[in-house]
This record gives sequence, C-alpha cells and structure tokens, in this order.
Amino acid sequence: MDMDKDKVKTKGNEEIDEPSKTEPVEEAKEETEPASSPMQNDPNSKWYIIHTYSGHENKVAKSLKQRVQSLGFEDRVFDIIVPTRNTIKVSQGKKETVKEKIFPGYVLVKMILTDESWILVRHSPWVRL
Repeated sequence: MDMDKDKVKTKGNEEIDEPSKTEPVEEAKEETEPASSPMQNDPNSKWYIIHTYSGHENKVAKSLKQRVQSLGFEDRVFDIIVPTRNTIKVSQGKKETVKEKIFPGYVLVKMILTDESWILVRHSPWVRL
C-alpha cells in the first residue's frame, strides 16, 4: 500500500502532514449481455422507436423479448431497450436515487425490418400506432 503524505488543515489553520489511506480501486465493469446472435452487427439492422402507452415501457420491452424468443425472431430482432438514467430526488428531506425514463412512452428496438418483424412489434400489447 502506497503511503503518500497529504497536507491537512486543522482548526487553527495549521497545515500538517497526514498519510493518505488510499488504495487502488478496481474500475467498475459494466455488465453487458454477450451477443446472442452473430448477426447482431448485421448492416441491415437499424434502431427503431416504438411508441407505447406511457408507463408501460418496461411491460412492452418484456413482452417483446418473450415474443421474439418464443417465435424464433432472434435473427431479426437483436436488442430492446428502455432508456433510463439515475437521478437523485429529494422528498421529505431524504435523498433517493430514482431510475427516470429518458423518453417516456417510447422503447428502442434494434432489428431488421421485415413484414414479419413489424407485425411482431406492432401487435404486441401496449404498443401504439
């Protein structure tokens, strides 16, 4: 452990040397799902924005993922995302970290657009025209 000296001010504004107690920290690694299909980087695949009923974005994403898997569309529908960010909200004097939807009422889908894949998405529950 490396013991560097840091200058610290005391109550009387005197500077004293104090060993820092820092240790190297591992970088947080982002968890990503492995590519489920070699065609995930298909040049014909594009991102599409799906309009949903507000508040039902996660239900739509879950439903689409289940339908893609059960109907065997893994080679045409690659990724389904509800974009969110962590924000800090203060309520009753307490700070809370809350996941906030960046685009309420929308889900992003990366797919190869065919008649069959469009029908799969369009006829999913809680999807709007």
